Amino acid sequence: MHLASPKIITILWLFVSPSLFCMKRAHEDSLSCDSINRIKIVSIASTGRDHSPNEDRYFVNMHESTDDFSCVVICDGHNGSGWANYARDNLYKCLKDSCVDNRNIKFSDHVIKSAFKKLSNTKNQTPEDQKLSLKQRNPNKLINKHDQSGTTATAVFFVQEDKDWVIYIAHVGDSRAVLGSSNQECRYKELCQDHRPSNTNEIKRLQKYDYWQGKDLAAKWQGKSGVGLTRCFGHSKQKSLGLICEPEVCRHLTKPEDKFIILATDGLWDLISSEEAVNFVGNNIQTPEKIADSLLVYALKKHVKHKEASACLDIKKEAQENLTQLSRQAPDDITIAIIVLTDEA
Repeated sequence: MHLASPKIITILWLFVSPSLFCMKRAHEDSLSCDSINRIKIVSIASTGRDHSPNEDRYFVNMHESTDDFSCVVICDGHNGSGWANYARDNLYKCLKDSCVDNRNIKFSDHVIKSAFKKLSNTKNQTPEDQKLSLKQRNPNKLINKHDQSGTTATAVFFVQEDKDWVIYIAHVGDSRAVLGSSNQECRYKELCQDHRPSNTNEIKRLQKYDYWQGKDLAAKWQGKSGVGLTRCFGHSKQKSLGLICEPEVCRHLTKPEDKFIILATDGLWDLISSEEAVNFVGNNIQTPEKIADSLLVYALKKHVKHKEASACLDIKKEAQENLTQLSRQAPDDITIAIIVLTDEA
């Protein structure tokens, strides 16, 4: 179900079931769980632009068993939500299958990249598939062959290795995962980089293709591909230009000073910096179940003030204080998942 305007719903879930699929509504959710895998609380806020369907998706899966993994995934869909829906619903399954294929439940770069590749090798629907109900369809044929949508995917996995809790971050696109720490010398750490044609590493990769030789690659990429990303799922017509969905994978051994992870789509990062977000969360984490809502309000208020200053707009004070009203000022879909960690490493 799509909502034309970003109606705000606030819910607090206790984790009585191991997984939570978050459907395609524009809403705010606060998720709470017992201390699992160093995860204390997952606070989530998501809203779309006014009068536009929210194409962001997210998925949370928690496991108490030490021989399994927990994960939080966010997807920023564009040009439709077909691929965002598919990634949300199938990435975890692909990871489980990839572990089985590699005869190893333990995580590694290879296992994660195999899962992303498995997800990307989606077969197109046939007319016969379309006659079936969703439950009857082959889960590997849920993308219509005419679907030209795409999606980012940024996933944080919590895995126990011996007695240590390790975080793996797998990422394609321009959403972002940022670690907040109590270490005064390094309060924040970006756990992934934006996959855009302005990224130095991506420029080097694309220049292996003959078409991208020469200067001003970023402008050429945008004009030729029509996509602002160099890595994502979907957009099948751009594959020949160098668009890939192979993720960059980062491994981080958790430390006692690690306090939280901010996982958010680019709608947030276009409004505030990683450092600013970490400072805000660190200063307001006393109410962790509402921290994603609070960060969303903070970013939108800053955006509204900028609009007022640059366009001489007169936005009523009530709108600046009300999240529903503020969301109508959002320049892009915004989804925030803040993973609050326990003190034990």
